[in-house]
Amino acid sequence: LWATPSGYIEYNEDFISAAVREVREETGLEVQIQSILHVESAFLAPQYHFLTIYLLARVISGNLTCTEEHSALSWFPLAGSLPPMAFATDAAVIACLARGEIQRMPLS
Repeated sequence: LWATPSGYIEYNEDFISAAVREVREETGLEVQIQSILHVESAFLAPQYHFLTIYLLARVISGNLTCTEEHSALSWFPLAGSLPPMAFATDAAVIACLARGEIQRMPLS
C-alpha cells in the first residue's frame, strides 16, 4: 500500500523541521515547505490517535531514492487515479486537493 511521507516529531524539533527531515529520510529529496494544506485528527486504532498535518513542499534538490523504509517510491498525478492507499486520510486529503477544495495556508 502507498502513503505520503510521514513520521514522528523528535524531541526539541518543530513540525516543519520534522517534515523536511522525514521527506529526506524517506525519499532522498530536500524540500522547502511552502504552506499548510490541511490539519486533521487520524484515528487509526483505539490506542493510536494522531494529529496529521499535510504540508505543501517544493523539491529543491536530491533524487527520488528508495531507502530501507520502503520497497518503492513514485510520483502520481494529482488528478489521476491513486494506487491503493494505506491510510484513508491520505486518500481523502489528496482527493480534496485534486478537486480544488483545499486552500493553502501560507506559513508567513
